[in-house]
Amino acid sequence: MKLRYNFRLYPTPLQEHNMRQSAGNARWLWNFFLSENIRDYNQSKKFIFYNEMASILTELKQYNEWLNRSYSQVLQQTLKDLDLSLKFKKNNRGFPKFKCKWNSNDSFRYIQHTKIIGDKLRLPKIGDVKIKIHRDLPPHSSVTIYREVDKWYASFVVEVAEQTQISKDQIDSVIGIDVNANNIADSKGHLDQNPRCNRKYKKKLKRLQQSVSRKVKKSKNRAKAILRLKKFNNKLKNIKKDFLHKLSNRITKEAKLVCAETLDIEQMKKNHLSAIAIQDNGWASLFGLLEYKCKLSGHHFHQVNQYFPSSQTCFSCGNRKKMKISDRTYRCSCGWVCDRDINAALNIALYGAQEVLGLKSGQELAKVPSRNVLVEILSNRDRVSATQAKEAATSLESRQFTFQLMRSTH
Repeated sequence: MKLRYNFRLYPTPLQEHNMRQSAGNARWLWNFFLSENIRDYNQSKKFIFYNEMASILTELKQYNEWLNRSYSQVLQQTLKDLDLSLKFKKNNRGFPKFKCKWNSNDSFRYIQHTKIIGDKLRLPKIGDVKIKIHRDLPPHSSVTIYREVDKWYASFVVEVAEQTQISKDQIDSVIGIDVNANNIADSKGHLDQNPRCNRKYKKKLKRLQQSVSRKVKKSKNRAKAILRLKKFNNKLKNIKKDFLHKLSNRITKEAKLVCAETLDIEQMKKNHLSAIAIQDNGWASLFGLLEYKCKLSGHHFHQVNQYFPSSQTCFSCGNRKKMKISDRTYRCSCGWVCDRDINAALNIALYGAQEVLGLKSGQELAKVPSRNVLVEILSNRDRVSATQAKEAATSLESRQFTFQLMRSTH
């Protein structure tokens, strides 16, 4: 599995000038060849791909000597990126766009001849740049230098060996995840509040945006206002990333099977009433983190059908009832009282476990009391005795036993 390891760089003023020069050359080259491709396509209905662009680059260097200040492979990697972007139909992507000097973060990539010497990173045509190595760095295939607001970073692509996925017979713990606008619930009873940064700092974000819009374009005051806005947006992004990484790390360590719903997030964003909340919470990022961290640890990650009525189904008896969004507590006629989101997470855990372990078909599960399914899962894994299983399936008090049993097995 390929991962990225990011480290902070501390360049000198001269090194930062050279890094900006390399990033600017890469940006200019991208825009130049993109415009050439658009022009040629309008005339001959054909694109210019990497081999032809690389031959033209040699001629460009003769007329634009400032391109020689960048390492040759940096410019070649820019052309390869553009070549890949021009195959947008094959890769199911949109047509490439021009890069703006004012709104895009500077970046360029090396694939060879970089080396870490002590606490410095050697970059061709830039020099030895001080780097903060805060964790062990495995052998890497490439390094991307990029600027985030006013800070520089080195992003290494490393190959990390995945752990052999445990067999289904070894799954003895399961955890379900239910997400909503305000919190993320799991079947262990945790309710982790979403940071909701955009909502929390809405007024301050609005003031900073207004400050930018009131400044004269391309003035120094506007540049300062843009920098303040970028710093604040970066702070909000880091708060969300920190929350999601800590949450996904805890979840993947607590269970060998992690279950969540399959959500069509892009479709959900079309609802203007919930679009801001969905973008603010980063559900897609959370599911992506859970998936790759489960692979690293050899655990299973499974997503159940989003149309499974997890919120409307009673975890104790399996009965269904309609609920309003404003109803935050699930109360069933059998006596089961539980937080709505935790009840949904418990049902997702059971539904996902039965799908992965193949204990029952998905259609049958909705008609069977959830406690019976849980008892079957646990008894098959030698977690409870036959007597306990029978009591759990028949006793009116079984919902409390089942809930405690579910928590103890995680």
